[in-house]
Amino acid sequence: MQIEAIYNHGILTFSQPVDFYKQPLKVMVEVPNHVANIHPKTKWLKRIDSKPERIPAAKEGSLQARFNEILGQHAKERAGSSVGEDHQMRMEVLWEKYGQ
Repeated sequence: MQIEAIYNHGILTFSQPVDFYKQPLKVMVEVPNHVANIHPKTKWLKRIDSKPERIPAAKEGSLQARFNEILGQHAKERAGSSVGEDHQMRMEVLWEKYGQ
């Protein structure tokens, strides 16, 4: 089946409503060479542009301070990313974990 969709800043929008039988769903997308660069697949945990991990800065009594307290050693500052990148990262992890 072929469905037309528009990609805009990490979000793929179908031209008509679609109900999928299962999720996550792996799809093939045909992208013209002149509109994108294809990068080799990298594991989401090994981001090239990531900075050394550190606990996010927080003022005493702030919500971030509470998060740091709850997360303990797992509280880490992460490199900025877009909502689309976050969504793509989650989908890749789910795909790797649960497959088809």
